[in-house]
Amino acid sequence: MMLVSRLLSQALVAFTIEVDNAFEARMPHRTTRGPARGAEGPWLVSLAMWSNFLRYVPAGGVAQADVGDLAALTNLPGLQRWGYVRVAGGMVHPTRHGLRADALFRPLCAEAEDRWERQFGDGLRRVLEPLASPLLPRYLPVAGPTRHTGPPAGRRADHERADLAALLSRVLLEITGEYEAEARLPLGVAANALRVLGGGPLRPREVPLRAGIAKEAAAQSVAMLLRHGLADADGKGPSALVWLTARGEVAARNYHARMARVEARRPAEALTNALMPVVEGAAEAVRPPEAGWRNHPPYRAQTAAFLADPLGALPHHPLVTHRGGFPDGS
Repeated sequence: MMLVSRLLSQALVAFTIEVDNAFEARMPHRTTRGPARGAEGPWLVSLAMWSNFLRYVPAGGVAQADVGDLAALTNLPGLQRWGYVRVAGGMVHPTRHGLRADALFRPLCAEAEDRWERQFGDGLRRVLEPLASPLLPRYLPVAGPTRHTGPPAGRRADHERADLAALLSRVLLEITGEYEAEARLPLGVAANALRVLGGGPLRPREVPLRAGIAKEAAAQSVAMLLRHGLADADGKGPSALVWLTARGEVAARNYHARMARVEARRPAEALTNALMPVVEGAAEAVRPPEAGWRNHPPYRAQTAAFLADPLGALPHHPLVTHRGGFPDGS
C-alpha cells in the first residue's frame, strides 16, 4: 500500500498551492521573480506564514509573550521585514498588509475546501478530524530539511475549527514526530532527496524536479546526505553527479520499513481511500494563473510536472523554508 505520509504531504502541498495562487491574485505584493518583481506592496507570503502566526495577531495587537511559542514555528523577523507585522514594546501589531492578508486567507481556505468537497466529497475531512490533535500547529513549522519538533512547550489547545490545511498538517506532524523519534535522518530529507537518489546517480540540478521540492531545500538536503556519508559526489558545476553510498542505500530501505511501522498504528486504508482521489485529481489545485510566479521561470518546469502527474511529481514530504510554503512562498 502507498505510504499515507506521502499522500498527506501531496494533498497538503496541493491545497497550499491552490490557496497561495488565489492569494497572489488578490493581494497587492512584490516578488523576487516573475511579473511582480519590484512591484509595490509587501513581499508575497504563503499560507504557512498565516496559518501558524498571522491569524493569531488581532487588529489591536497581541503580547509577544503570548505568541512566543508560535514565533518558533515561523519566521517572525521575515514577517516584520516584509511588512506584515511590527514588534514594539513587547507587543506584536499587524500592519495594514497583515490585516489584509488575514482577511484574505480565511475565506480563501474556505473556498478551496468547498471546491475540493464538490470534486471529491467530504470523506477526507471526516477521516482526518478524529486524528488531528488541536495541540499541534495548524501548519508544518519552518524547518527546511531539519527535524520537526513536537508541540511547543506550553502549547494551548486550538479548538477553532480547523481548515483542511490544518487537518492535513496535524496528522502529518504526528506521523513525522513518531518517525523522527526512531530515525537519525529527518523525514523531509529521507522522503525526498534520499528517495530519489536511491534510483541512481543524479545531477544536483535534477534533484528538485525529481523530488518535487525547491532547489534551496534540495541543496541543503543533499549537503546533509554528503555530510553524513550517505551520499557521494563527483565533479563540480553542471557536470557533477551525486549518488547514494552503501550506507545511504541502507538508509533508504530503512526509511520505508520505519515508515511502514509508524503508519501501521493508523487507519491506513481509510486514509488512503480518502487521499488517493484528491492527489490523483490535484492538477486543478496546482494550476497557476497566467500571471502567477509559479507559471514563470525558474518554476515553470516544476509546475508543468505537477500538472502532468501530481501523484508522481508532488513531494513526499513538504519542506517549509524561511520564505514560507512551496516552493518558497515568493
